[in-house]
Amino acid sequence: MDKPDLHSVRTAQVLEEPKPERGFMYMMRELHEELFAGLPGQLFLGVMGVLFVVAIISGAVVYGPFMRKLTFGTVRRDKARRLQWLDLHNLLGIVTLTWAVVVGVTGVMNTLAQPLFSLWRADYLRRLLAPYQGTPLPARLHSVQGIVDTARQALPDTEVVSVVFPNTRVGSPRHYLIWTRGTTPLTSRPFTPVLIDAETGQLTPARGLPWYLRALQVSRPLHFGDYGGLPLKILWALLDHHPRRAGQRRAPLVHARQGLNRGTHGRERAPRSRIAGSRVVESHVMRPITPARGANFLRVFGMPMLLVLASAIGLASALLGDGIWDVLSWVALGASVAVIVWHVVRPARGCD
Repeated sequence: MDKPDLHSVRTAQVLEEPKPERGFMYMMRELHEELFAGLPGQLFLGVMGVLFVVAIISGAVVYGPFMRKLTFGTVRRDKARRLQWLDLHNLLGIVTLTWAVVVGVTGVMNTLAQPLFSLWRADYLRRLLAPYQGTPLPARLHSVQGIVDTARQALPDTEVVSVVFPNTRVGSPRHYLIWTRGTTPLTSRPFTPVLIDAETGQLTPARGLPWYLRALQVSRPLHFGDYGGLPLKILWALLDHHPRRAGQRRAPLVHARQGLNRGTHGRERAPRSRIAGSRVVESHVMRPITPARGANFLRVFGMPMLLVLASAIGLASALLGDGIWDVLSWVALGASVAVIVWHVVRPARGCD
């Protein structure tokens, strides 16, 4: 858009209207958020997200019995292909455990955004605006600059991000609704509403958002990975991919495919033999390995617990600050990517 001249600014002439969103990325976003089905599609995805988290947690529980006789990260390339899939499934699942759970839980939270904001408007705003019921609408509107200055004085450590004019849909017919946010990496994520009388320009006493909307706002960067600079975005993409010799594939998709492969083809038809007129059925190939004597919790879960801690630090540190906090986030999350790459591409070695 060309730079407006003074005459256009003075007369408030419309210079350009935003074009409606179209194209491939818009369709992918709508598909990801609501399956082109509105609120029912969002809620359906929320249920799928809950099942996704349950599957991850249950997978972590059964990880131990399968790994009693194997060292961490073992991929038995000299064994049957299904065993290789099993080993890759275990490796990807346990290394990306924290990241996958956080993305799953925050994804579920985001599917509830519309109902939660509707609850806030129906409950909190209704009680806040109850004293104004039956009063006439403002005869004139206070200046926008004046109400912005009032909001800045009320919350000096924040910045104004939007001004909603009086209306009956998302605010109040008697108030400006000002949305503000903090200026630090952590406080810039949650938004705080400020209500200002549209006629007098006076601040309406109000509390901050309830806890469930605060949780929703903090969950968004943890789900989308849109914080911590470009290196964190790259790491987010790498955690969503699984390096293989044939190219790149999405890690959660590969992990799900491996689990499906175990469920549908994990049990081979056992050979039959006749002994004294009876059939003897041998053990299933994919049965969990019997725990060896002396095997202990730390031998199996020691490295996974370190990766869980590193991933948690990586996810949280960039939200706490910039500079060294961003670097700490990159290093901590990069450790998970490095572990996956190392165990996938390293030369095969013998296992117990």
